[in-house]
Amino acid sequence: DIFDKNGYSVSSNAIDDLPPMLGGDPSRARVIDVIPASGIPEFVRQNFVQRSSNIDEIKPIIMELNAKSKPQNGLHAEYWSQNLVDTWNKSTTLATIIKENQPLTSFPKSTHVLRCFRIISQMIKTHSSRKINRDAFFASLAGFDDHVDMVNNLKRKIPQIDDAFKYFRNEMKAQGNYEKVTVLMISEFGRTITASSGSGTDHGWGGNYFMFGGNIKGGRILGNYPKTFWEDDPTNLGRGRVMPTTSWDSIWFGINQWYGIEDDEDMNYVLPNHNSFGCFLMTDKDLYRDGTHVVSGCNGVSLKFNITSVINEPRYLTSLEQKKICDQILKVANEATGQSARCIIVGQQIIVNYSRRLSNGRIHTRAMVLKEYLNRGGARKLTEGSITFAVRADSEVSYVPVQDDGEGISEPLSVPQFTQTLANGIGPVLQTFIQNMTTLDKIEVTTSAPTISSHPSWSPSTSNSPSHQFWPSYVPSISTLPSTTPTNMPTTIPSKVTTV
Repeated sequence: DIFDKNGYSVSSNAIDDLPPMLGGDPSRARVIDVIPASGIPEFVRQNFVQRSSNIDEIKPIIMELNAKSKPQNGLHAEYWSQNLVDTWNKSTTLATIIKENQPLTSFPKSTHVLRCFRIISQMIKTHSSRKINRDAFFASLAGFDDHVDMVNNLKRKIPQIDDAFKYFRNEMKAQGNYEKVTVLMISEFGRTITASSGSGTDHGWGGNYFMFGGNIKGGRILGNYPKTFWEDDPTNLGRGRVMPTTSWDSIWFGINQWYGIEDDEDMNYVLPNHNSFGCFLMTDKDLYRDGTHVVSGCNGVSLKFNITSVINEPRYLTSLEQKKICDQILKVANEATGQSARCIIVGQQIIVNYSRRLSNGRIHTRAMVLKEYLNRGGARKLTEGSITFAVRADSEVSYVPVQDDGEGISEPLSVPQFTQTLANGIGPVLQTFIQNMTTLDKIEVTTSAPTISSHPSWSPSTSNSPSHQFWPSYVPSISTLPSTTPTNMPTTIPSKVTTV
């Protein structure tokens, strides 16, 4: 939708399969072309050569039967007729173009994944003939659900992927398109890092992505890698299931910038959940050699707030509660700066407030983190009337320390001044807000000293130690407030290609 709005010619293609792709506005009825890995057949010849010796006579008859509209035709009949004619014409045109544009390099067809990348390379070569300057391709290789015999299966599968990537890269270099291509390899879910009973692995959660292309800053691992593979690792949820530390939105944020989505409002439309991850987003500057973009509201000051709210049961804030709280914080922050800030809930703790009567008759009141309280044998007392609960959420607000004077001129903003303004404003705003929420009660806001932040920092790690503390609910907040900082329109350099 955004590319259409900005005047780009876009094509979405899947090889041998129709994947679940997000198509934008349903009213636009955008079509995903499914292309056989073996090549594009001529529609008539494939279906009718066995039934007639004169193909040229059959084609115009079928075209005429399906192209005519009559007053009594219904909507579905007309859609069928038009769709058949359009598909027929498009497949015939593509088949001709592909035949005329064979690979420039040696490109075998001995495996399925090789055939997929061969036809993708031919499609990329024909982008000018197809009048396309933004292509997206989807190809897949099944057979990795290795509950048994994982080692031998990977020995068969991995070389197939290696070969396909090698020949594809060589062909892109020969075409002069390697700098314009990004290949992202993903899996629908990760695997456990512990073995199953059948010499395989079970379904996991966190996994890894693999990305390459001529413009990629390669040779690096981005994100957080587990410190160990033992059960006591902060990211290990048990049975070898690893918690994800890098969001899907984070990766696509930078890819989308490189692909031509540069305006903040356009990015909000394309990745509506990216604000849920604060400054933990990869930009094209992090991923690509010629990237220039940053995350609006980041690369400035990071201010941390501890927000404690009374709750009626021991639980964490839900994702919706986190989003609503951050929205209120951002209202105050954006009014103070006149620019976009970012907010994220980075950690949570459940606090137990309990009291007991001492031998001298005095009442002793104490607060303790739930985990410590349970470890001290307090589980049986959780239902007693002397027990109350609170949840403490650690929020992080990132902003650039300048403010708009109202006439479009940005002036330096005093960090202590902003901190005081934000601290003074957040408490009353959140207290009023939470009084209207049925799930939360009283609230208390405290702040720590601001720190200069360089978010996002995705430089290569020199340690395998994770840098975050992971609580059971690591679902951050969201803001839908648009940026007031204008950006340049997307580039019109042709044929940037994303292959998934």
